Amino acid sequence: MKALSFMQKHEIWADSVTYSELIKCCLARGAVREGKLVHKHVFSAGYQPKTFLINTLINMYVKFNLLDEARKLFDEMPERNVVSWTTMIAAFSNAGMKDEALKFLIFMLRNGVRPNMFTYSSILQACSGLPSLRQIHCSITKAGLDSDVFVRSALIDNYSKWGELSTR
Repeated sequence: MKALSFMQKHEIWADSVTYSELIKCCLARGAVREGKLVHKHVFSAGYQPKTFLINTLINMYVKFNLLDEARKLFDEMPERNVVSWTTMIAAFSNAGMKDEALKFLIFMLRNGVRPNMFTYSSILQACSGLPSLRQIHCSITKAGLDSDVFVRSALIDNYSKWGELSTR
């Protein structure tokens, strides 16, 4: 964190990789305050970071369980990719905010962003019943991701949770 202090003192801005490493240090130390300082520094002086760095900041807030901050940053993003959407979907699913996770999947699709295997593995946790599970399973099949090991494992977990696996 001395690096950030030095950068602030001398008005130095770094590249996305350097900021990403600073954020990793904050996560490793559980340093929420310092993480917020990195965020503040990244956006200071009108600098507009790349999507990669904003995704890293969103992930930091999610890992610190600060979903409101993650959501605010997500909402302010000029450009979102599959990582941006999947990070938020996973965060909501893990926090038990199933409806929010499912809404985000719908918004993602409406924005023309194609879910990947990580998106589907995360959203499957948010299935609150057999109808939504079957609907998502159809989407997975259409996307050609039903043979992915992570997705298949999540599907098996969900179908067994709803008593839909037979032992024939």
